[in-house]
Order: sequence, then C-alpha cells, then structure tokens
Amino acid sequence: MEKGTASGHSRKKERFFLLLVGIVLFLLFLRLFYVEQKNFTDVDQRLKDGRMINLNAGNLAINLSKLLKKGYYFEDQKDIDLIENTIANSVAAGSKFDNIGELNKRRYNVNADDAFNNGGESFKQRVLVSRALLGYTGDDSLRFVQEKSHPPALPSITDVGLDGNDITGKVLNKTAPVPGVLIRLQMILPQDSIYNDNEADLVKTKTEQTPAYKKVYVLDAKGQKHLQSLIAFARTDNDGLYTFKNLPAGKAFEVLPLQPGFQFGKSLGTEELNKDAVFDFYQAPHAIRLLSTRDYSILKKEKAFIIRTPSEFNLWYWIIVIGFFAGFIVTHILLNWKFPSSDQLILPFIMILTGLSFLTLLSLQDPLRDRFFAKDTLVYLAIGFGAMLLILTFNLRRFTADSGFYRMFIFKNNRKAANGWPWIVLAIILLALTIRFGTGPEGSGVKVNLFGFQPSEIVKYLVIIFLAGFFAVNEKFISEYASWRKRWSFFSFALIAIGATLFLFLVLGDMGPAMIICFTFIILFSFSRGDFMFMALSVVFYVIITWIFKNVWLSGGLTAAMLLIVIVVKRKQLSESAIMALIVIAGFLTIDKIPHLDKLIPGPVQRLVERKAIWQDPWNNEVYGGDQVANGLWAMSGGGVAGQGVGEGFAKTIPEAHTDMILPSMGEEFGWAGIVCIFLLFLLYLHRSIVIGRQTGTPFLFYLCAGIGICTFVQEAQQGHCHYRGLLCLFKVTAGHHW
Repeated sequence: MEKGTASGHSRKKERFFLLLVGIVLFLLFLRLFYVEQKNFTDVDQRLKDGRMINLNAGNLAINLSKLLKKGYYFEDQKDIDLIENTIANSVAAGSKFDNIGELNKRRYNVNADDAFNNGGESFKQRVLVSRALLGYTGDDSLRFVQEKSHPPALPSITDVGLDGNDITGKVLNKTAPVPGVLIRLQMILPQDSIYNDNEADLVKTKTEQTPAYKKVYVLDAKGQKHLQSLIAFARTDNDGLYTFKNLPAGKAFEVLPLQPGFQFGKSLGTEELNKDAVFDFYQAPHAIRLLSTRDYSILKKEKAFIIRTPSEFNLWYWIIVIGFFAGFIVTHILLNWKFPSSDQLILPFIMILTGLSFLTLLSLQDPLRDRFFAKDTLVYLAIGFGAMLLILTFNLRRFTADSGFYRMFIFKNNRKAANGWPWIVLAIILLALTIRFGTGPEGSGVKVNLFGFQPSEIVKYLVIIFLAGFFAVNEKFISEYASWRKRWSFFSFALIAIGATLFLFLVLGDMGPAMIICFTFIILFSFSRGDFMFMALSVVFYVIITWIFKNVWLSGGLTAAMLLIVIVVKRKQLSESAIMALIVIAGFLTIDKIPHLDKLIPGPVQRLVERKAIWQDPWNNEVYGGDQVANGLWAMSGGGVAGQGVGEGFAKTIPEAHTDMILPSMGEEFGWAGIVCIFLLFLLYLHRSIVIGRQTGTPFLFYLCAGIGICTFVQEAQQGHCHYRGLLCLFKVTAGHHW
C-alpha cells in the first residue's frame, strides 16, 4: 500500500470506534473475570488436604496414589500401585499436561498382559472385557490360552472348497511383515437368511470340519445342503500374508487377526463377496487405558484434577486481555503514522469479532482443567497483525496477473500463467498430498491435517488468488460475449479447475471448504457477468418455494420455469451463475436420489446423505453424532433474546463448542441479539472488502479483496445457518476455526 501523510488523512473515525468497542469489551472481560473467580473458592483448601491434585505440580505418581487412596476410588491396592508405577514410568521430565484428558490418552496406556498380571480386580476385569472385544469370545474364548501356549499349525492358504472368490491380505507392524498371526474368517448371515423349514428341535445339520475350517449345513426335506455357518483359520507366512480360497459367492464375511498381547484394529470384511478382496491389518501392542471410563468420569465430575492453579490462570487471563488491546492500539498507531489512507472501519470490525471470540473461548473452557485455547489464539492474532503490517509495506497495486510474483517467477514468460493455473495446481497438489498422507479425527473418516497443519485453510486462499487472476484476465470476454459458447471457451477452465478441487475435498470428506470455495466461485462469476442480484433472487425464490411445497422436484421445476421465463422475456441472456448456484443447492437436496452414485463415490455420498438427514431433522436422526446441531439449537434457545450473560452459559456441553459450534456458544451467552449483530458485522465486513477492492482501481485486486470478503462471509453464514432449521446443513467441519 502506498504510504500517505498524516496531515492529509485523519483517522478520527477509526479512533472513535476503537475506543467505543474497547470500552465495551473491557467491561465484558471484567465481568467474565469476576464470574470465573467463583469457581476457585475451594481450590486451595482441596489442594492442601489432598482431595485435588495439580497434574503439572510434580510428584504426580505419588500425589495421584494418595488421592486415589484418600477418595476410596479403588478397593484393591494393586490397582492403585499399578497406576502409580505407570505414571512414574511414563511422565517425561519437563512435560506438561495440556488438559486433564491427556491422563487417559495413549501415552499412559497400560499393557494388557501387565495389567492382568500386576493389577488388582478392576484391571483384571477390564482386560478380560477388552480381550473379548478383540475376538476371544464365544467358541473362541479358550483360544487365547491355546495361542499363547501351544498354537496349532495352520496353513497360510486355506481352501474351503466352495468354488468362489478369494480373500487375501497381510499383517504388518508399521512396514515389517508379521508371521505366525492367526487369522479368523467368519461368514455372516442375517437371521432371516438362516434356512429352516422344520421345528427347531427337528433341524438336521451336517458338519464338515478340518483343522483349518468348519462348515455347517442344514439339510432340507429333500436332503439338499444349505450352508449356514462357515469359520476358517489361516496363519500368516514369513511375508505376513494369508489367503482364504474358494469362498462362497455373494456372502458376507468378517476377517479378524487374533494374537495374544496384540491388537489389530477393527475387523474388516465385505457385505457381498462378488470379487476377490484384500484386507490388510496393522499390529499394535494390546493396551488398555489407565483409568476406565467410569473411574475417569467420577474423578472428572468431582473435579479431582487440575492442570493450572487459579493464580496461573488469572495471570494468563490478564496477559491475554492486555495483549489483545495492545495489538489493536499498536496497529492503530502504525496505521495513523505510516498508512493514514487505509480503510478506517475494517480494524474496529475485526476488534469486535476477535474480542467476542476471546470472550467465548475463555468462557467455554474450564479455567483450571481445559486446554488454554485463548492463549493459542493470542499467538495467532499476533501473527495476523504482523502479516497485515508486512503486507501494507508493499505497493499492492503492482500485484497484478502480469506480475512476476503472480506467475511465481518461474512462469513469468508463460503467457497463460496470467490465468492463475500455477496457483490452482499448487492447491490441487496440497489436496492430493492430504489424501495420501493426511490424518483426521479418529473414526471420522475425514482427513483435515497434513504434517501438523490444515491445508484446507491454505487451499482456500490459493483458490481465491487463482480466481482473482482468472477473472481479471477474462472478465471482459465473459461479460461482453453474448454467445454462450464463446463465454464457455473462456470460463470452462476455471469451472473444471474448481470442479476438480471440490471433488478432492469430497474425497477427503472435508465438506466445509468445498462449499466455501464453490459459492465463492459462483459469486465472483456473477460479479464478472453482472448478474449477482438475479442469481441471489433466484436462490431466494428456490428456497421459499422448497419451504412452501416441501417437494424438491416441484420446487426445482418451478424455479427452472421462472428462470426460463425471465431469461427469455426480459434478460435475453443466460445466467450461468444462477444455474450453478441452484444446481449446487438442488444437488445437496437430491444427492440420495441419484442412482448408482453411492457405488461410484460411496464415502462422500454417505457423508452428504448424513448431513442431509441432520438438516432435515436435527432432533431425531440416526447419524452418529447427529445430535450436534440439536445441542447447538438448544443452547441458542437457552440464550433467548439477550443471552445468559458472559460466562454464565453451559455451552461447553456442546460437542466441538470451540470450533464447529462456536456460534451457538456465543448465542447462549449473548442471545439472538448478539447473533444478529455478528451477522451484521460480517455483512459490513463483506461490504468493506468489496468497497476496498473497487477503490484499488485494478480488476485483479478487486477480485482478490472481494474473494477474501466473500470467503469469510460464506464461512460464517455456513456455520451460522446450519443451526437454523430449513437453511443449511452441518457442513462446517474445519477444526480450529476461531475467527
């Protein structure tokens, strides 16, 4: 940005709003501090008499042992001794607990055999239950002892002789093959598929059994055999391989490794074996958690653990508050000194939203037991201020689609690089790496993290930079050519690139960024075509018609008829942006009606169907974790019009209250009035982004500023509307978003 002079531009407006916002926020911080102090009344006394311990205070093993004895949490002294020894051997010097839940995480797990041999009655019972869950139950309940002492010789290839397909696989420990592992295969029959035309006590069965398999047939009245049960075993060879050959076609099978002292994750299988299948397993030591779910819940409910003292929390509380205000004061001073011509409303908007975010994060957490999210957010805020001031030192008007930086210098002589293809290629590469190496919340099937960061947050801005250059270069052709074919020749590349990006997001299961990018592209395209209002009105018309008639197909037909009439009679030109927006919304509503799509891309389709079920009925759906939106709605209704008051809500009971559900958390404390104000602030933020983009005087910077504003607003609208029935579903799954 070009530097101005203080004499030519007064920043009184910004100073006034910052002062006004600062006073209000400071009063709210004072109120929250007072509320939090009420939670500390008995902490010092409980720490002194041993009814509460600080996990970060040192001598944890001894202190925990004394607590468990004093509180009579275990009847058997051996259980307490094992817990004490485990903690003493696992706590690293200088390590700190981030939250009390870390005490019951993998780091402090107890080897199952050690727990059974050295623990008391509680540990022994938990190990027996855990072994049963690993497969040592029913007819195989005695196999644990057999495998440990005298494992029977079994082939690595078991042929059951039923002239069908094969199931193969391997067992690995990280990358090394594991030989000698017993593999159990079991045919699964639904209860109504079991053949029986006689009374239960007259059923005739025939069993064929070898050391490697057991087949049970039921004989009908004509003496014909019907397979009712099949259990087969194999043992991995030196390469960790196993095979079950000639299995009956069309049947369901479950495969599970069994080895004393180890676990292999959940069983794998197929509902219908119509072709050869491969199932690989990974070996890990069999371990159980340090505390049972029941014991940990009791200790947590009684608030027996803390990770920081009240004085430590109070110190960091005021460091965060002072750091928050100092950041905005310093930024205002620098803007007034070096960049007086910069926008005067953006900084107050950011201050309000960031302040509300800090207040909510401080209110959500248990001050003595939870992770200090506000401390992390303060670091990110400082990084944000630094990045903003650094960018202001550059003359951004030189940043165009023809600049060397935009073409990544490597492609500065490549004329087509002005279209932005290097940026979208970089985004696609990041997504591909996430698909290959990414991780996500355990059991969710979603990949959101890559080497410790969330690439989706970077990809969103890479796509915006790509779109800014693309529309800046092609805006004239897209807007002026009346022929749809001519326009298609120019914008087809962007459509294909965005489509590929969305598909990769669907494969990852990360729906939130996919929807944000999709609608950002459509809105920017409507800007280039000059038909934003027509597109917006078409979407509103479709939503209203769908709400009235409760029929997706009827509302789609009526909306298509309306578009056709308006385009033919009045506009005389096609509105691609309106069509794309309606296709996206209708696609979500009808995703489960498209035949064979669930076979082509089963994972993404299933997740979309689940989110549709949540959207249609947040109170009564069968989706695992589908009560999240209902919890959010309940919290917002509890807030009423004016809210419960800062620090007075119970939003911490909402799943993912600090990320996906931060808006309902705010709604409970600040009420519907607060939520409306937040949406208005984001709407004003979007307006200022577009105004600033226009003031730059360059198409590239206009689309860049507008794209950032639209992306931020869509993300907020997406998160907020999912908590109001009849609008959007729960697509917001990006972790760690605190504004």
